[in-house]
Amino acid sequence: MNTDAVTRCLRSLTVLFLCVASGRHGAAAAAPGAGAGAPCASLHIGDVVVATVREVSTYAATHGRPPRVVLGVHEVLRGDLEADRSRAVWEPPLHDIDYGDVEKNPRYQAWKATPMAGPKVGDKMILWGRLVASKEAKEFRVFAWARFPYSDQKRAWALDLIRQHAEAERAREAEKRAKEQALAEKKAQWRAKVSAEEIRRYATEADFVGVGRIVSGGDGGTQETPLDFEIREILKGQKHKRYAGNRYFVQVVVPGRVCALLDRRTPYLLFLSEKGMEFTPSVPRHPRIHSGDGIVIADEAAVKAARAAIGAAPQPSEQPPRSH
Repeated sequence: MNTDAVTRCLRSLTVLFLCVASGRHGAAAAAPGAGAGAPCASLHIGDVVVATVREVSTYAATHGRPPRVVLGVHEVLRGDLEADRSRAVWEPPLHDIDYGDVEKNPRYQAWKATPMAGPKVGDKMILWGRLVASKEAKEFRVFAWARFPYSDQKRAWALDLIRQHAEAERAREAEKRAKEQALAEKKAQWRAKVSAEEIRRYATEADFVGVGRIVSGGDGGTQETPLDFEIREILKGQKHKRYAGNRYFVQVVVPGRVCALLDRRTPYLLFLSEKGMEFTPSVPRHPRIHSGDGIVIADEAAVKAARAAIGAAPQPSEQPPRSH
């Protein structure tokens, strides 16, 4: 991938990120007077500095080759206080050409060739941007929609906006932690309802017992949902399909009241039946056993109880009748 393609890719990712961010933070985050692309222009991200333009490149700048400038940074309003932002790129306005072969699109070629003026030497401004590593050193890419002539009033406005964004971020983080804590408590309560004796009974009843993690399916909802698990360890039963790398997968329809408690990081013990098994195009679908939920968090105590009931070491089972 050439340098131009990399730059275009970075700009496209910036467009996507800013659109999402702007939608999450609402109109208060939009740059006033940003013009075209304003709905995507968000001020809640990036570093913010007060700087004076010391030098401006002398070549004929275009959107495809934007002006480069040297900044004298007076004050960092947000971001790493020690970072060097003196080398800067005056980014062009965002384009909306993100379909097909962009490089060959006449609209993109026209956008790329559009002449672009840089700032004037001596301009003192409040600038939003991001540090990006280049071949030589990091450079400060100044957002096109967030370049404001300096005044004490504009500085106070910027600081107030930064404060609002910081407070909103802290509130979001606190809400996230509270939700995570509530979910952890619900998971613990769900796990505590199943005793070692019940786990032994489940293991005895099941045709297949395995430890695995969710790899696809489910969205944290509360509907009964088919979930795909990668089985890392088979405690009982055999494989019914061959996968590359000696991996193994099963699909299980999980009760709705349990789905909201599951995630892709936690290992689970699955207690499955082979009666009524179905073979989907990619993975065997097992019914759960009739007792319990057919699934339990695979903590040390649960696995120990299952092993005790099975009375055997993990079974690798090398007899899959089907190929994947």
